[in-house]
Amino acid sequence: ETVEESIQIEILNGCGVSKLASKGRDFMRDRKFDVVDIANTKKTSDRSIVIDRLGDIESARKAALAMGISDTLIITEIDSSLYLRASVIIGKDYKDLEPFKK
Repeated sequence: ETVEESIQIEILNGCGVSKLASKGRDFMRDRKFDVVDIANTKKTSDRSIVIDRLGDIESARKAALAMGISDTLIITEIDSSLYLRASVIIGKDYKDLEPFKK
């Protein structure tokens, strides 16, 4: 059994509800993701999405699966300057996501 390398992600709050990114960070760290950054985005987003930053769709899929985001909501925007595999953007549908289900 091999130890999986940790997947570097950032979590961006795109819905304006405070504390969601830090809640998401704690949830994902518990699942062994390396959350390197959390922030708010200026643009609000209706849907939560995962952005593949390295062309590593497998890592983006794992992040999406853990968060409860559908595979159909993964997009690829390569940005190797970010040193991330994926960005998770929490949208206004956050109540459907795993970290925020009560």
